[in-house]
Order: sequence, then C-alpha cells, then structure tokens
Amino acid sequence: MSIRKWLFFGLMLGLPLFASPQLAFVQHSSAATTAALIDLNTATADQLETLSGIGPAKAKAIIEGRPYKSLKDFESRNIVPASTVEKFKDQVTTAKAKPATTEATTTAAQPAGKVDLNTATADELETLPGIGPTKAKAIIEGRPYKSLKDFESRNIVAASAVEKFKGQLTVSKAKAAATETAAAETPAQTSTKIDLNTATVDELLALPGIGPAKANAIIEGRPYKSLNDFESRNVVAASTVEKFKDDVTVSKARAKPAVAETPEEKSPPEPVGKIDLNAATAEELEVLPGVGPVRAKAIVEGRPYASLAQFESKGIIPASVFDKFKSATEVSGSGKASSSQGTPGQVAAQKRIRMCGAKWRAAKAADKIPSGMTWPQYWSQCNTALKDRGY
Repeated sequence: MSIRKWLFFGLMLGLPLFASPQLAFVQHSSAATTAALIDLNTATADQLETLSGIGPAKAKAIIEGRPYKSLKDFESRNIVPASTVEKFKDQVTTAKAKPATTEATTTAAQPAGKVDLNTATADELETLPGIGPTKAKAIIEGRPYKSLKDFESRNIVAASAVEKFKGQLTVSKAKAAATETAAAETPAQTSTKIDLNTATVDELLALPGIGPAKANAIIEGRPYKSLNDFESRNVVAASTVEKFKDDVTVSKARAKPAVAETPEEKSPPEPVGKIDLNAATAEELEVLPGVGPVRAKAIVEGRPYASLAQFESKGIIPASVFDKFKSATEVSGSGKASSSQGTPGQVAAQKRIRMCGAKWRAAKAADKIPSGMTWPQYWSQCNTALKDRGY
C-alpha cells in the first residue's frame, strides 16, 4: 500500500476523534440551556425569586396561580406586569402539570390555583393584585356571591381592579345543608341579609356607601313596611340603595313592649324660635346637621358666646358645617343649659323633647319639613325613633 493511501486511511480514522469533543460540547450546551429554564409550574419560591423583578410576594402569587397551560396563559393572568414578564420570559418554561391523583381529584372542590370568593381567607384574597386588608374584609363581609357577575355588580372592588384578577377567581356554590340550617334557625329573614328594621349600627355600616350618619338615619326612620317603602323615604340616595338592595331584607316590625308615657311627652308644645348656642343642651346641639356628641361637647365647653360672629371666630366648628345650621341658631341667655328634673322616665322624656324640638327647628329653618306635616306628627315619629335607640 502506497504512503498516500496510508495517510488517507489514517486521516479518516482520526477525524471522529477531533470532531467528538466539539459535538459533545454542543450537545452539553443545549442540555444546559434547557436545564437552566425555570419551570413556572414546579419551581420553588426561591427559584422564582432569582428572576428579574420577582420578589417574595410575586413568587407566592405565581405558585398560587398554578397550573399554567403555557407562557401565554401565564401572561394572560396578569399575575406579573407584562413589562416584568418581558425581562425573564426567555428564562422560563411551563411544563405540563402532572395529572392529579385520584384522591386529589375527588377532594378538590374548585379549579386548582384559583381563589374562591366565597371561601377564601383574608390572606388568600390579599394575594390578588390591588387587594389589601380593607378590600379583603369587604369581600368577606359581602358573602355569599352567586356568581362572578354577582360579585362585580356589588361594586365592592372597582371594575378596573377586578379585570386584573378575574381570571384567578372562582365562585363556589353555598352548601345546601348550611343554607337549610340557617333557614331553620332564622325563619324570619334570609340568612346573611341585613334587616333594615332590626340591624344594629355596626351591621348597617357593613353595607357599601353607609357611614355612621346614614346608619343612624336608617334606624331613626324605622319601621319600614317593605324595601319599596324604605326607598320611597329617600333616607339613602337611590344610587347607593342600588349597591346593597340585594343584601338587605325588611322583616315585619315586631310588636314593641309598651313604654310608659310620661305627662311631658303626651302633647309637648311646638318648639319655637332658634336654638340658643349659650343655653341649648348637648342633646339639642348634637342633632344639628354636622354636629355630633364631640362637637356638641366642644360648643358647651366654649361658652359663653357674645354673638354668632364671635362663636364662628373661635373655630370650634368648621365654617362649612356652621353654614348648615347657622340660620337655626342664635346667641342669648346666660350661657347655662336648662337641667332636667324628675323621675328617670321624666328626665329621659325631657331629653327626647329637647332633641326632637331642636331637629324640628333646624329643619324648619332650612325649609325641610315635609309638606303638610305638623309638629305633633313629627314629634310622634321622632319620639318613637329616639326610644328605639335607647334614649
């Protein structure tokens, strides 16, 4: 065999030896790249936090949102802002989730990873974008929800905020057994609904748009024959009633135990004149628009006043609040409020007369007495409402 043939044969045998390391390097690099990708369906919180823009809260949210069908599915959930996903999308993958075990499938009551608006804890709700402790509490207090649409219609959370996490929600049906038990225990009204005729101030405050002033106004307007009757009274703006009308009920007013009527309250004379800032009691002052117990006490402690101008200059009451009742007040007298005397029942009656009288005079000065209403009619309603509140 010639030298040329030996050389050619040698080169053919040696070529794979030189090529193999290069081929092995390419294969190793490819495998390493695949292995380096972080799987959004299986990665631990620590692994997720290595991604750009991902901290403990976002890592937790990613884990709770599993499984993800694809990266596109993950992006559509808005768990992480799109601008942040752009930073690490080339570093992640979404392997298919392993089939759930038979036991897990049987036990699961809702889609995996979704937050149930009817059963989630406050901590679970706070993982949703834009939901803090206050909103989480409001969501819990508004339960149960018939559907996601029902939840959205309540306006507990702004529509723009709901859009960010609606893909992460589910609404389970309330258990029939629990409903049956609740109905058996409280046949007079639907469970979870707030009764406008019997609810406390704290219960009324749970309704959207209802603050302390409105809660007290609802109580003072009792009893209501129906929801239509309540709406017709305009105690609360119609737009606000729309927000909670599905959450309330109106039970038939129960017969109240007779309260002994004192001679003073049978037919008190119609109060005339204006409310004297130097002589009115705290009870009379606190029924003025914008004046509650705290401001009433401040007015009493700031006496005497030489004139309305001097009272205003002291800044005890904000000018915007004073403007609401200025026309119903005056300054005269010695600066001493009249004191109540007699039995406890008589003292309570005198207090109610003063309070209702102050409201009557303030409403009259503002021309807000309903057409055709007389003082005896007004007194009867006001006196009953104050008794219901414990005065």
